[in-house]
Amino acid sequence: MEFYQIRYFLAAADQLNFTRAAEVCAVSQPALTVAIRKLEEELGGQLFLREHGRVSVTEFGRTMRTHLARIDEMRARAERSAREMLDEGRAEVNLGIYSTIGPAFVGRGLAGFRRAEPGTRLVLYDCWGPRAYDLLLSGAFDVAIVARHAPPPPRIRARRLYDEPMVLAMAADHPLAACRVTVDDLEGVVYFDRLRCEFRAEIQAMLERRGIRLNTVMRSEPEDWVQAAIAAGEGVSVMPRDQIFTPGVVARTIEGFDYGRAIEVATVEGRAIPAAAERLVAHLGSMAWEMPPMSAAGD
Repeated sequence: MEFYQIRYFLAAADQLNFTRAAEVCAVSQPALTVAIRKLEEELGGQLFLREHGRVSVTEFGRTMRTHLARIDEMRARAERSAREMLDEGRAEVNLGIYSTIGPAFVGRGLAGFRRAEPGTRLVLYDCWGPRAYDLLLSGAFDVAIVARHAPPPPRIRARRLYDEPMVLAMAADHPLAACRVTVDDLEGVVYFDRLRCEFRAEIQAMLERRGIRLNTVMRSEPEDWVQAAIAAGEGVSVMPRDQIFTPGVVARTIEGFDYGRAIEVATVEGRAIPAAAERLVAHLGSMAWEMPPMSAAGD
């Protein structure tokens, strides 16, 4: 039995999809399938049922998952201890952060921790959407900072840090910047579509129900591209309030627009994490995260 076989099995048990599990493990699907088949042969039982294109874990697989998860956790602990000893005692925390969380979080939330923990190295990873949870469950991250507006996946333990509203971002001299903005004001407005917005489908469906049509002129994943276009005065976009970081871009509340999300620090239920990661979670949870009020019009 090899450690990589255990890792592949646990990823497949989490995903219940061999293609997605292979992506999480950064291997080809055939390689993952062969490794799991060899593991089944070594253990002497079937771990998965594959019927009509669906994958489920067998009763034998559920029992083995408990034992193999412990083995994988012990392996991860040993690797972390070895790294810390070989790196002059420097602890390391692998931290995934939602790419739509504003960069101010890094300065405010992590700078204080670094001052208190000068011997800890933080390795930050940009992630988004379900992939953040997938990588957390796979063990690639010790901790993840996520933005959530729906129930978390199984095995995820989340601690709320603060709530963040969705707002309308525009140039300071945009006509709507001097108004009280309502949903109806979005009719025909030049709009930049943020492809990484977790509310994107919900907002589009709501606007369609109300008969409001956006004049969408650009779609983009990178947030800085969207904000550069907004700062040039060409249009507006709905985005998280604290994501706005470009000079010249202002935020306005939208009356009758009740979309918001919780910013949370997430770990895997029942999985031990490095002591430094535990201290990071405690540090973030102890902070006062209240955000200053924002005006509906004017600065």
